Amino acid sequence: MSKEVYMIGEIRTNNFSDKDLFKKIGLLWRKTNDHHVENEMKYGIYHQYESTIVEIIL
Repeated sequence: MSKEVYMIGEIRTNNFSDKDLFKKIGLLWRKTNDHHVENEMKYGIYHQYESTIVEIIL
């Protein structure tokens, strides 16, 4: 059985120089609570490493 995965948010940050890195990621995770879905599993995925984007997907 296949499951759908979709992006619900993203941020751009620099892991080396952004002093608000953890605050930004924390806010992104909290925003996921606004999305009520059957599957409560959520994943954080890093991609486009040169600009370091973090997405939260369900």
